[in-house]
Amino acid sequence: MEFSPLAVMLLLISLIQVSHPQEKPKPFLRVNPQSSVYTGDTITLICELQSTGWEFHWFKYNQYMQRLNTVVTDTNTLNMTVNNAEETVYMCLARRQSMMGEIYTELSDPVKITEREERPRADLSVSPQSWLTEGDSVTLSCEVTDSSTNWTFSWFTAVPYRDGLTQIKNNHGYIMHVELFSDSSRGSGGKYTLSPAALNHTGVYMCRGERGEPVLHTQYSNPQPLWITGESPPVSLIINPSRTQHFTKDSLSLSCEDQSKSTGWTVRQYTYSERVLDCSRWGSFTGSTCK
Repeated sequence: MEFSPLAVMLLLISLIQVSHPQEKPKPFLRVNPQSSVYTGDTITLICELQSTGWEFHWFKYNQYMQRLNTVVTDTNTLNMTVNNAEETVYMCLARRQSMMGEIYTELSDPVKITEREERPRADLSVSPQSWLTEGDSVTLSCEVTDSSTNWTFSWFTAVPYRDGLTQIKNNHGYIMHVELFSDSSRGSGGKYTLSPAALNHTGVYMCRGERGEPVLHTQYSNPQPLWITGESPPVSLIINPSRTQHFTKDSLSLSCEDQSKSTGWTVRQYTYSERVLDCSRWGSFTGSTCK
């Protein structure tokens, strides 16, 4: 029995395919952001293959390699919200139909992500001081307690409530409304300078760090008040009795005086909780003296 040249060629091709099965492609899995993330953040998984027409299977495992979740999508990108604070492993593979049946890729190499419960916090400080005279220069510095780098910073001021503002709780539990500086970008490196300081710069300032894509934000910083006053004669705080150490329940008086002995000055107390208290809250006021 003779075979036609075409039949011989087809037979040879089929034998080659049987004896040399096609190697399975292997996808490459990328995760953004590629470092630590925090509960509530969104991460993006990308399962990369050279060819198209695949259906993608996504696998999520805990640190003990117990499967937590499986998702199937028609695209090679998946956004997921982090909902557990632990180390998590992600993998993917792809599947498609062909004339020979279903074809599966190999499983991608695992990608490990550390998911943390509490996001890093931004710390805000001021130099040289928070009480300033109009025309002075002051620098606000924002740092992140997390050891990671590549943070950029945004700057905010506390404002009275109106629609569209961001509402936050400060580190003392008080609700505040904040607004982004119109020129916030000039402090993106972590320092924002007011020079010269003006009366309308008086207010409460906050900052926040961000990095990565999608963007990861820190917590808002501690609120930092700034008081800018007009030019005034130098005054002295007189403490009576004049000694370096005072004891609980001792009596003392605080007087505010300038060189001309003018009257009308007020003594106020500034507390570590960013509050200013009049003398009437903790003593009695006579002239320019609080006792």
